[in-house]
Amino acid sequence: DALPISLREKANEHYNNQQFEQAKSLYEQALDLAPSDSRIVLQQDIIDCLTSMGNHREARLLLKQLMWEAHQSGIGHIEAEAMFSLGEQLYDEGDKGTAYDYMSRAVSLMSGSNAADAPNCLCYYHVKLTRKYCDDGNYSQAIQESKLAETAYHQMNDSIHGLRLLRTALSLRAYLYLLTDSVLEANAIYRQWRQLPPSSIVAMQSICLYLEASGRYQEALDIYSQYEEYVLEKKGRYSWPERQVKASTAGIYSKKGMPDSAYILMSEAFEISDTLHARQAE
Repeated sequence: DALPISLREKANEHYNNQQFEQAKSLYEQALDLAPSDSRIVLQQDIIDCLTSMGNHREARLLLKQLMWEAHQSGIGHIEAEAMFSLGEQLYDEGDKGTAYDYMSRAVSLMSGSNAADAPNCLCYYHVKLTRKYCDDGNYSQAIQESKLAETAYHQMNDSIHGLRLLRTALSLRAYLYLLTDSVLEANAIYRQWRQLPPSSIVAMQSICLYLEASGRYQEALDIYSQYEEYVLEKKGRYSWPERQVKASTAGIYSKKGMPDSAYILMSEAFEISDTLHARQAE
């Protein structure tokens, strides 16, 4: 069994370096050699590679296969993971009704699981659903999902990852309360957010939606500036996170009555978008 493990470790290195084609090839080699009880994990790895490469059709077929195999084997938490991922793909493709059905079923299935990482997955699912309901304008359901994420957080065993998810859940709830004219509740959640232990700038920047909506522009700009430094170091100038930072900062400058600065930043954001689309087409 050592050979598949060694191959998976090498594949993980490629995946972490965003070398998804090389990672997929090694995962597939490991899958051919793996015992039956290790196959499901490697199938998940291959699906992650396909998704990262933009090959959503093949990923969706493998997700359905994985979901069926996990169901047949009685591995509920793996079935739930595959079901939620399939729901996310369908959501991105515009089939939101079916997507929400899959994701809701996945949450129910994971809630009944006694797997060690079930609370971690539930917290992640509820944060994801918070974002989706927010984007769809269903603010009351989004607020409810953020509360469920906070409940799941208190049962988690991964404190670092959990803190990042909790920050995101609280940030979104504070923003959602502002959108629904619940200013006192929004400010109370923001105070709760500020009392959390320090964490990475990746987690901190989620509060910028609330800060911008409440007119605290300079605080949001300070966080975006730190986040941009992180993005440039980790991902470089031509990346989607950098594009998002430019566009978000431009929006703040526009609200502050600084159209020239906003125009320059949006021009840079469009330049990044054009370059990334060209790379994807190539």
